[in-house]
Amino acid sequence: MIKNYGSLLWVALIGTLSGVIHYLLSVLFIDSETIISFTYPIYVLYAVFITASLIIVGTIIALHKKYKEQIGYVFLLLTSIKMGLSYVMTLPIIEKSEVSVKTEKINLFVVFILFLVIEVIHTIKVLQRTD
Repeated sequence: MIKNYGSLLWVALIGTLSGVIHYLLSVLFIDSETIISFTYPIYVLYAVFITASLIIVGTIIALHKKYKEQIGYVFLLLTSIKMGLSYVMTLPIIEKSEVSVKTEKINLFVVFILFLVIEVIHTIKVLQRTD
């Protein structure tokens, strides 16, 4: 049972490591005034997406044994909800008229795609288990 939840630790570690790398690259290559003007700082984006991914992966792990045939549908539902929440998060960014909007949209998109890939990889591994 505990072995199955090691995936949650993996998601948290990969997400945190990616967040640190993303932040360091941002500090190196993006003007500090631009970073300060972001609606959502990079650490907030990663906190939100790590939490969402932990919920998705945890739900998939918890439901795997009992509802193996429905795991794909659960994944699609939870990912769709996360996408909707991401869109709601994007609305204040879209309404801004500053130069930093493009950079901020790219940051949000990169974080979304990163965690989507992590969740897809995990879901594929769960579906391939024979236990």
